Amino acid sequence: MNAFNWSRVPGVLPEIGFMTNPEEDKKLSDDTYLENLMELLDAGIEDYTAFKQNEDSKK
Repeated sequence: MNAFNWSRVPGVLPEIGFMTNPEEDKKLSDDTYLENLMELLDAGIEDYTAFKQNEDSKK
């Protein structure tokens, strides 16, 4: 059992790379790369939230 089974709020489990891939593993060790990924994830979540709020306001 995991949080996705019982959670009452939306959840996100991003797959940001594979440690078995040497190139991706190296990137996942880079703080600048990870910070950029987190900023992109944050922007995507904010965009989706704004979209859903706009969609709900049209109902």
